[in-house]
Amino acid sequence: MAGVEDGVRLEFAKTVRKDQVRDLPPVNIYDQRQGRCAVVAPRPQRHEQEAIGRLRQRLQTAYRDRTAAEVLGVVDRAMGRFTTARIREYIPLLVERISRDELSHRHAAG
Repeated sequence: MAGVEDGVRLEFAKTVRKDQVRDLPPVNIYDQRQGRCAVVAPRPQRHEQEAIGRLRQRLQTAYRDRTAAEVLGVVDRAMGRFTTARIREYIPLLVERISRDELSHRHAAG
């Protein structure tokens, strides 16, 4: 399968099953049906998902004056910034810093 997007030719030597995507770095894939490129990012690894789950609980405890939906929304937005990150080891730490900064600013402003 090959495609052209913005003058870049994408070629794939091998077909990958959906369950194998999590082990690959993010790549641009040309979707012939849609006629555009899409970024396929690996799914977060189990340890990353567990760390983010613990982070959500810690932040809900630390920011009891905020609704659970607000805290979870802040964490989800922070996670969204790293959707295509190739190196995922430090994502929970970065998400925590971004989330705490945002929640602290909201707390000070509100």
